[in-house]
Formats: sequence, structure tokens, C-alpha cells
Amino acid sequence: MTSILFNLSGKIEKSIVEALYLLKGIADSFGIAFFVVGAFSRDLILKHGYGIEIRRKTGDVDLGVEVVN
Repeated sequence: MTSILFNLSGKIEKSIVEALYLLKGIADSFGIAFFVVGAFSRDLILKHGYGIEIRRKTGDVDLGVEVVN
């Protein structure tokens, strides 16, 4: 399997980075894994991975959260 990584350093709005950083600290303290999904993650990949401009920018960030059962 091929792994593709995109460098997003400095490319995400500061307020979103700060919110995710705060959320990560809380999630880590409870041992909960999460990841960014949805249109926001799609837009990051298209714009910063492939240079495709986004016509309709999303206003939210969706998260996937690991639950035991």
C-alpha cells in the first residue's frame, strides 16, 4: 500500500488549529482517539494536496471519535 502525506503546516486557519489542539489535549487525557472527517478534510486534500481551489468552503469541522462499544 502506498502512503501519501501532505504538508499542511501553516495552511489551516489559526482558530481551527487552536481548537483541535485543545480538543486533542482533552481527548488524550481520556485516552480517546479522534480524527477529522467530512468536507473540511476533503477541502484540505483537494486544495493543499492537489492545488484544486474550493468553490464552496465548509464552515464546520466534522470529527470521528473512537468508542469502545
